Amino acid sequence: MLQEANYEGAFRASTHPCALLDTHLLVIDANPAYLALVGQSLPQIRGRALRDVLSAGALRCEPGRLAGLLASCERALAERMPDTSVGDGFSHVPIFDRHGRVETLLQTLDKHFIPSGKTLAGVAHELNNLLQVIGGNLQLLMRSLSADDSTRRRLSQAGSAVDAAADLLRDVRQGVAQARAIAQPVCPADECGPLSSLRILFVEDDPTLRMLAGEVMTELGHEVCLSESAEEALEQLSRQPFDVLLTDVGLAGMSGLDLVREVRRQGQRLTLVIASGSLVDIDHEGLEGVRTMVKPYDIHQVRTLLDTIQAGA
Repeated sequence: MLQEANYEGAFRASTHPCALLDTHLLVIDANPAYLALVGQSLPQIRGRALRDVLSAGALRCEPGRLAGLLASCERALAERMPDTSVGDGFSHVPIFDRHGRVETLLQTLDKHFIPSGKTLAGVAHELNNLLQVIGGNLQLLMRSLSADDSTRRRLSQAGSAVDAAADLLRDVRQGVAQARAIAQPVCPADECGPLSSLRILFVEDDPTLRMLAGEVMTELGHEVCLSESAEEALEQLSRQPFDVLLTDVGLAGMSGLDLVREVRRQGQRLTLVIASGSLVDIDHEGLEGVRTMVKPYDIHQVRTLLDTIQAGA
């Protein structure tokens, strides 16, 4: 279908989130509106099962709604007819090959398919990552530049603005107005000496944030191994020992929470830390004793965390 220029242009330009699925419900293609809704890029979702795409990342479709959507796909494939649910905001249209066999499904989602709170949570997650990148780079600049007082003051003001934005975003994510955390001043480079080296496995699917946080922890004197997924992290843990596992909660595929559960199930002896844009109820998740860190975190929070771990506290 999309090989024809007219269809291709309409598919890309549509303001409705649209995706093309194969008969096994794997994502073949998606337009910009769909990618914006799920909060992932095309390379991240192409070839992945629809169930996984809609239950992970920024979208996190509710189980009941996801089940209804998948059932709609199956009906469209079995009955070889469009299946539409206006109330739930999705439709599936079978597309036939030249022999009359169902070749693909065109999925269309309403832009309001996900409740506003879910969409807001996804946006907040992305903004948290951006603030983390900006704040971390500002702090690295403060430590590495031989800047004059004027430049140092401007960098400090920019860092304070990032901290204030992070506090505001945290209030939005939690849904209540809370007391703002007082921004910590950036310490001069000669006051932030390296710690004894820890072997750290850092898991984060945002490539820029992954690289930046790795640089920060390396700057603090630690050995850091980077991983973009929980599955990759488990492979690395099977090959070499680590002192600390620091993982984001929202990962493509297996979540950070499930990663920590699996590491505990395997009986591996290392300190487990979960990072998230909002507070994680560790007791509720059945992960008593796991440390947490709220994003966006800065170099001081990372240093304090690692100092505490190194001291065995």
